[in-house]
Amino acid sequence: MYKTLVYTVLLISLMEFSLTWKTDDFGKEFVELMTILHNTCINRTGTDDAAIESIKHGQFIEDDKIKKYITCLWQESTVVESDGTMNMDILMNLCPPKLKDTVPKLISDCWKEVNGVTDLAEKIYEMEKCLYRTSPETFIMF
Repeated sequence: MYKTLVYTVLLISLMEFSLTWKTDDFGKEFVELMTILHNTCINRTGTDDAAIESIKHGQFIEDDKIKKYITCLWQESTVVESDGTMNMDILMNLCPPKLKDTVPKLISDCWKEVNGVTDLAEKIYEMEKCLYRTSPETFIMF
C-alpha cells in the first residue's frame, strides 16, 4: 500500500498543476508523501528549492541538478523506466480520477514530442518544458 501511495504522490507531483498543494486539495497523507518524495530527490540530486521555484514559474534553467531532480521523480514513480520507456499503464493507474481525462494524454503527447532525445534526464526535462508550454495554467513543480 505504501508503495502505491508513493507512486501516486510522485505521479501527481510530476503532472505539473498550477495549484498550490494544500491538505484540503488532496488530503494530509498525500501532501506528506509528496514532501517525502521531494526531500528524497532533492537530497539525492543536490538541487535546491530556488531551482525548483524557478521551474514552478516556467523559468527552465539549464542546470544538471534540476534535471536530475525531475528525472528522479519520474523514475521513482516507475512511470519512466531506466531505459527511457514510459509506462502508460502505471500512469493511468496512478492518476486521480479528476485528472484522468486530460493529464495522461498531455503527458503522452509531450513524451512523443521529445522522442528523439536520447539522454534520459534531458528527455524528461524537455518533456517538462512541453507540459508547461502546452498547459501553463495546469503546471506545478513540486
